Amino acid sequence: MGKKKSVILMVLLTIVIIALCAVTLFPPVSFGVKDWNPVTLQFDLGADLGGGYYAYYYPEGVISETEYKDNLPDVEANNAESQAEYDDYVASYLQHGGLYLETDPDKGLVGDDGKITDSFVESFNKAAEEITARFNKKKYSDYRISIVDDFAIRVELPAAEYDANNTMVDNVSAAFSMFGNLGAMELQKGGETINEMKKGAVAAELIDSVSVDTKYKTAYLSITFTSAGEDMLDGVKEELSPAPTSASADTSSLTSLDITIGGQKFISIYSDQIMDNNEVRVLLTETVYTDYLESVEILMESALEIEEDEYDVTFSASALRNCEPVYGENVLTLLYIALGVILLALLVIPVVMMGKFGGVSVYTNL
Repeated sequence: MGKKKSVILMVLLTIVIIALCAVTLFPPVSFGVKDWNPVTLQFDLGADLGGGYYAYYYPEGVISETEYKDNLPDVEANNAESQAEYDDYVASYLQHGGLYLETDPDKGLVGDDGKITDSFVESFNKAAEEITARFNKKKYSDYRISIVDDFAIRVELPAAEYDANNTMVDNVSAAFSMFGNLGAMELQKGGETINEMKKGAVAAELIDSVSVDTKYKTAYLSITFTSAGEDMLDGVKEELSPAPTSASADTSSLTSLDITIGGQKFISIYSDQIMDNNEVRVLLTETVYTDYLESVEILMESALEIEEDEYDVTFSASALRNCEPVYGENVLTLLYIALGVILLALLVIPVVMMGKFGGVSVYTNL
């Protein structure tokens, strides 16, 4: 091979190597391209290397020690009224580890004997199993669900790649919020339970399946209705309004078929979202990124199997918090330094040992 061809080949190899390094290593800010994510940012590092997020589920009537102390009334010196307020507050809670349970008999947490009721223990354990099953269905690569002081659920999820708008963090927060809803599913029109439901049909008899699909780079929720559900759709379709043209549009004057879970409106179905067959397609996100929709699918499938008042416990989710990587905050930096040292050795050693012929080995290693 002549010198001219060799130079051209080396230039081409150099361009290819630089391009591959850019695709593999360099963050998007280096190029000013918001949607650019290098290959190294696509790995799910798990909680050990990438850290993650965690939050707690507390049953209604159960608070953390921090919240208990924050609301503890101050006692003023020689002030009987403030002392009485303090005593009433203390008497209204039963301490159990780092948790405090309301002693109000109407709550059903603590009995007249001052002990936690068996019915609450049974209800909590059953609800915890359901919430755990929902997170299991998400199939996170690395997650931890644990019971804290018998009556609080701690969920820890690994951090994952997220876009410039912090979409992943929002979706993780949405999963936390949704998976604590243990209410039954119901179909309503205009805020009222539809006639077909009043006749005794339950949501599971009207909805056959729920799935996440994508088309033309758009993700949507596909809801397939049973034959009974199809008859119901035929009966209400003409009374429904077309879908609003934008997410910010006022929907207060529109009539929709609403899917509620635990009494909260969850999905609104409009006339133009009902296909010619027994399928409904609801657009919930403008991208093919389906993490949020997968959480919606899991919750809806779970709620279809829940009977009214099946769970006697209601949960509230704490704020989502960050947790550092198990091996330390700078573990990734140290790994990159180690990788850089190894790469530098692969480049320098051939040159030192073989002189000018080491250049070929350098390009081979790269």
